[in-house]
Amino acid sequence: YLNADGSDPRRPLADALVQTLLHDDARAGSIVAYNASFERTCVRGLAEAFPELATALEDIEGRIVDLLPITRNHFYHPDQRGSWSIKSVIAAVLPAMSYAELEVGDGNAAQLAWLDIVDPNTTAERRQRLQDALLTYCARDTLAMVELLRCLRGSAGAQGGD
Repeated sequence: YLNADGSDPRRPLADALVQTLLHDDARAGSIVAYNASFERTCVRGLAEAFPELATALEDIEGRIVDLLPITRNHFYHPDQRGSWSIKSVIAAVLPAMSYAELEVGDGNAAQLAWLDIVDPNTTAERRQRLQDALLTYCARDTLAMVELLRCLRGSAGAQGGD
């Protein structure tokens, strides 16, 4: 979900989360995040803002699994250089998944891009380019989560775990 019109994105986001994560095919299973305190706080805030969705959003919050403590407790690569950010871990584990070539390559750039997207003075052409760049960045972050989970599962399997 990407709100690009500058309106309050909370209700449409809450609706999109509930529709996407609680339909019949997605009612069970974990919702994977990295350093999930941010995601949990946002979902809690949505539940407080929209009490009629609170039960559904609390269900979603309860399914969030944070890969950061799992990674921190069971993995380290010297190329991380002491950093546990998702970008550092991914660069060490999957260097081909670099963010370097992306126009929007980190969270700060993503926030600035969104501010430009919703700025009424931004040209339609720039707005579209930034939306595309932001969606590409979000897709890379999602894929990074999937690939990190695969790597962690592979490491656990190689050590006799699940």
